Amino acid sequence: MTTAATAPAEAAEPPFLTDYRADPAAAAAWLRDADEPALRPYQLDLAHLNLVSVFGGEWPAERVRATAVECTRQGLWGSWEHKAFLTVQRDLFSSAGPDEWPGLCARANRLRGWEAAPAALREGPAILCSFHFGAFRFLASDLVMAGRHVTQPMGGPPYTMMASLLDGYQGPLADRFRIVSVDDDAAGLFQMARALRKGEVVVVFVDGNRGIGGCWNEAGRLPLEFLGRSVRVKSGVARLAASLGVPLVPVLVPRGDDGIGTVRFEPTLDPGGRLTGDAEKEFVARAMADMYAAFEREVRARPGQWEGSSFMHQWRVPDSLEAEEPAAPAELDRCLEAGGRLRTDHTRVVAVSGTSTPVWTDVHTLKSFAAPEWAAEAFDRLTSERGIDRGWLAERAPDPVHRSQILDLVSRLVARRAVVLHAPA
Repeated sequence: MTTAATAPAEAAEPPFLTDYRADPAAAAAWLRDADEPALRPYQLDLAHLNLVSVFGGEWPAERVRATAVECTRQGLWGSWEHKAFLTVQRDLFSSAGPDEWPGLCARANRLRGWEAAPAALREGPAILCSFHFGAFRFLASDLVMAGRHVTQPMGGPPYTMMASLLDGYQGPLADRFRIVSVDDDAAGLFQMARALRKGEVVVVFVDGNRGIGGCWNEAGRLPLEFLGRSVRVKSGVARLAASLGVPLVPVLVPRGDDGIGTVRFEPTLDPGGRLTGDAEKEFVARAMADMYAAFEREVRARPGQWEGSSFMHQWRVPDSLEAEEPAAPAELDRCLEAGGRLRTDHTRVVAVSGTSTPVWTDVHTLKSFAAPEWAAEAFDRLTSERGIDRGWLAERAPDPVHRSQILDLVSRLVARRAVVLHAPA
């Protein structure tokens, strides 16, 4: 048994994903019609296993899978939509004179609801905190177009892509927008602190959970409950606010039926000055708990807009599992002969695609089971609604030795609660 499987290698991308001047209607049509095999290279399996981990016991399996598909579509659309917007704005500002920029800025606003922004965001230094949900990508550009200087930490491929898009830019996004790499820990933190000391805005996506040591490092993590699961989340944004005495402004950006996002501000979390010691710890714990509680409410209301569902496993605390004593294969055989059947527990086991043999991930423990080559067909059958019954076993494993092998393996999967024995009606 290994750690949770990673997503399969990406297939050739649809042309619109790298053509940011493509027809938006064509891009939307491709996404609307894309089936699961087309979406699977874009972390569909990871979104699915994380959604099963939080909703598998509440929702029918069909709803969980459909939500994973919608989250994947939303992520592809949101990424392309934002890059297409930046490309159009680059063209507009590059061909216009500085005296025309104010008018262009007024027309570039993409989100509704800014009139409700707290004073801390309109006037002074502030950390705008959001999550990978809804139309979150437009927060920084809207603030820039409104006249604020903005710094946004990013990491990995998104940082590289954004740096490429902004290269040679003219206009407000060149003058008032700065991205910093969270993979360069000390430099990134220094640049964020410097921006705040200058009275600017830093835009942070709290659930990114990157920063010092990367997403797997335990430094600076705080235990919380989120969607019924134990998580350990990076708390650096709250610690930065406490150390500088700068307010946190939490906001979520759900999309409406028309696809446009609306900024929804949660109560500002103001440390009231620079904090140290116990006061700092208390503020950090309260701020992180409040922000994740607001995020949970929004995810429950609009789960299909949760783009970050594909990486929740990076900060979830895996459950421990004491394996039970395996049932004797002969006992399973007797149950099957009496009309029972064996199936995976769909509330905790997800089949991961893109490998030569079936791989299951236990979404509770985040451990994976790779099928032996001789058992690949049995693994596939166990994940189906029909499962393994006496008829299948008699047809596909008539040899007593092979039958015993399969039942021995399945008995161990039952002991690990990956497979459930359904007694005859």
